[in-house]
Amino acid sequence: MKNLYEKLSDYGQADVYPFHMPGHKRHLGMDCDPYLLDITEIEGFDSLHHAEGILRDTALAANELYRAKETFLLVNGSTGGILAALGACGRGGVMVAARNCHKSVYNGLAMHHMHARYLVPETLTSWGIAGAVTAGQVEAALAENRESGRRTDGVVITSPTYEGVVSDVKAIGEVCHRYGVPLIVDAAHGAHLGLAGGEMFPPSAVACGGDIVVHSIHKTLPAMTQTALLHIRGDLVPEKKLRRLLAAYQTSSPSYVLMAGISRCVTLLKEQGNELFEQYEKRLAALRRELGQCRQIRLFALPEGTCDPGKIVLFVPGEKLTGKQFMDLLRREYGLELEMAGPDYVIAMTSVMDTEEGFARLEKAVTEIDRRLASMPARQEADDMPSEGRPPRAQDIPPERLWADDILPELPRTQDIPEAVLEPWQALDMLERRAGRTDAPEAGNRKAHEEPIRTPLEQAAGRVSCEYAYVYPPGIPLVVPGEVFTEELCAALGRARRQGLSVEGMEDAAGEFVWTVERSSIYG
Repeated sequence: MKNLYEKLSDYGQADVYPFHMPGHKRHLGMDCDPYLLDITEIEGFDSLHHAEGILRDTALAANELYRAKETFLLVNGSTGGILAALGACGRGGVMVAARNCHKSVYNGLAMHHMHARYLVPETLTSWGIAGAVTAGQVEAALAENRESGRRTDGVVITSPTYEGVVSDVKAIGEVCHRYGVPLIVDAAHGAHLGLAGGEMFPPSAVACGGDIVVHSIHKTLPAMTQTALLHIRGDLVPEKKLRRLLAAYQTSSPSYVLMAGISRCVTLLKEQGNELFEQYEKRLAALRRELGQCRQIRLFALPEGTCDPGKIVLFVPGEKLTGKQFMDLLRREYGLELEMAGPDYVIAMTSVMDTEEGFARLEKAVTEIDRRLASMPARQEADDMPSEGRPPRAQDIPPERLWADDILPELPRTQDIPEAVLEPWQALDMLERRAGRTDAPEAGNRKAHEEPIRTPLEQAAGRVSCEYAYVYPPGIPLVVPGEVFTEELCAALGRARRQGLSVEGMEDAAGEFVWTVERSSIYG
């Protein structure tokens, strides 16, 4: 059996085109063996956690691209930055958080014992893609907190989302600043926004007024996995605490290979960025124009400025093909590896490093499959859900109704958030105590007189979850520790698992069992 290094070497030489992160698309190779770059903090090479020389220069160069007050290098992805940002702003009050945030936000809320007041974005399609968070939602939440006497420590949103949906960060920031609270923007998928010379892409969350903005440059720019940036601006961020937490959440032995990758990415963008983005925008516009002509496969599109066009989100008619089957078909027959598959859609991630040949391969593959689908009979459903209970399929909705801009406000909202009877850290502490890993006292004033039990997912309805449950990617929790499972939620997770999607967050790797407690065992 080949080891990981050998398998990666073979994959790198194979004729497989990557429409997935990282954004370098394997075209920005090192000029030398990366082992030659792998050092520790030696004389002349600075120290990440006390940068005064070359690493400080690298951070300043990155800051020139985004024009923030200050920029920090991150070597463990956006996750460390998100955890530090939440901890720096959180002081025991309420964190207003978009429900469609990444799991790292939820982990940060639990770790810092924050109470979350969730914002639920509208659902933009019958397949459950979350839309933008609005300034009105944020203002309502902040006003409610103020009227009830609860202190708001901050607001955290995701923009752009995994599927590329962009919120009006400028309007949201103005609301936050009127209330004197910082806005944290998880812009992990938006490091490329604001760098293009044209108007195809929305502006950067930094330019729009985010107080803390976190970018995973490895996702959409030519940089290696784990590399990210954190930007701050304004005066609402406690900078000393943020620096302290960044040092705590990042390794004390940061990789110079990764930091060299950040430096090389920044230099490339400063020297060739305009040319790269000009080519990228032309190729992307042509690709989207051709894919938009498909009749069976639908290209997800929103009005200009409200979505990142670099995310190619394609829906298939679910009664003929699942998202996973579509992605497998693209890999097997066309040598295209996509980012992810949902129940009825796939995501292909693009970047400035994509080639004309790569875009041509994707266009050819999708248009050919689209023609094949026209004569394909409906597949047998993978589950026994009655037809009247299924969400509408692409074939059931006229194109003008599904994609018309003027009907978006009429579309249904995201499913209701499950009822919470415990704070997340309380439910997690119960599970930890059961495993004998801590003897910490009960958190808060709610207690349970029943230990968590390992529950089959199909029998979890009505019980309180002690774990997260989410489909990964993108890693947005469907249930959070302390929330009550519903019949609908259990059924949705079961369908996702049967369709071959990765249901994660639970201790059980197969996603069949979840640790829960009986709701009646919770008392105040």
